[in-house]
Amino acid sequence: MKNVELILKGNITSYLLKHTFTIFIGLLALSSLALVDMYFIGKLGKEELTAVSFAAPILLFCINLLLSLGAGLMIVLSKLVGSNDQENINRVSSAGLYLSIVIGLGLYGMGLYYNDSIFAFMNAEEHLVKLLKTYMNYMYFAFILLALMIACTNVMRAFGDVRLPTVIMATVVVLNLILDPILIFGWGSIPAYGLNGAAIASMIAIAVGLITGLIFVFRYITFIPSSLIFRWDEVIKVAVPVTFSKTMLPFANGVITRMLAFWGTAAVTAYGIGYRVDLLVLLFMMSMSIVVAPFVGQNFGAGNFKRIRECIKISLKFSIIYGLIAAVVIFLCRYSIGGFFTDDETTVNAIALYLMIVPAGYFLNGIFFIGNAVLDTLNRPTIAAVITFGHLFGLYLPMASLGNKYWGTIGIYAAYPISSLIGTIVVLLVVRNTINKLEKT
Repeated sequence: MKNVELILKGNITSYLLKHTFTIFIGLLALSSLALVDMYFIGKLGKEELTAVSFAAPILLFCINLLLSLGAGLMIVLSKLVGSNDQENINRVSSAGLYLSIVIGLGLYGMGLYYNDSIFAFMNAEEHLVKLLKTYMNYMYFAFILLALMIACTNVMRAFGDVRLPTVIMATVVVLNLILDPILIFGWGSIPAYGLNGAAIASMIAIAVGLITGLIFVFRYITFIPSSLIFRWDEVIKVAVPVTFSKTMLPFANGVITRMLAFWGTAAVTAYGIGYRVDLLVLLFMMSMSIVVAPFVGQNFGAGNFKRIRECIKISLKFSIIYGLIAAVVIFLCRYSIGGFFTDDETTVNAIALYLMIVPAGYFLNGIFFIGNAVLDTLNRPTIAAVITFGHLFGLYLPMASLGNKYWGTIGIYAAYPISSLIGTIVVLLVVRNTINKLEKT
């Protein structure tokens, strides 16, 4: 258990950087799936690109739900790893794999049932909803496979292994990159499936990633078939607040998309592309928060609060430096980024406007990610969820609504970095207070 030894006794800065960059590469590869799809779909036409922009909040909601389940499983397991409880590690891991399948099936059924209603809420035009019908059916099925794949990779991360999850995610991306143009535009005897081809490509790539994950996960655990619902309550107890936190943002994005629909398809498309760029850029800080979680979990299980404090301090410094540099780079490249996705001048200008304003809050996002990851791991996921709720629905959306009324799209975009400043201050204060209290008990 080399990784466990590094977490409990090794150099913190070296561990954080090495494993953050490893996860970053994997997440960069996985997140590029959406951008790769957007690139090839953009070649089909403006209508298809707009349709996928409407689908983005729904897909993000489902993905965040599955990531939350995986995070809950990883947090529970990391504490068991820190206390070296192998029997319960095997049983919780086995039950977690079962739970992921149940959640994946639930998403598939609910997605099919509520699909049209959700698009109607976002004011998507009827012809766009029809265009997306089969595409979304494939994507909902892919979530069953993705749920189990994410569970496998988070079992590995609980042990401090970030290399194998990175290999799995890279495999998914490379395969998707190969299949996308073939299935979207056709090749030889393979017909062109258009927009649906992008979904089929993602589904096949995820299936291969799942098979790879199932092969490697049993290096760490012994599967116990009888542990069907063993300690689901502990995983769910963490996962539900984390899910609430993660899925609130896609819901807020749906509301923002609804606001922007009033300003035309260029504004909606700009938001869909701009938000994907945000996710790509913020992956480094998301990666660090993923590394911080098992580090804090294992040291919490071992009672090493000094290492927890030092880990938080170092990770926050990295987030601030990276966030500020990334904001400057995106600002300078904003028109080039828009031109990469479309030749429509109105849409390019709309994308540039988004990328001129929103990146100002990148460094705040990083601090917020890390703060929430620490609270989740220290048995405070509900507090983290309340802070996230307050940020989005008490600050962000009201500010966006007010900005929309007086300044249009500029006001909508500016609301996020401004509200993030307040939310970040709150989460830092709560993290400090939580650690102080736990250390005294």
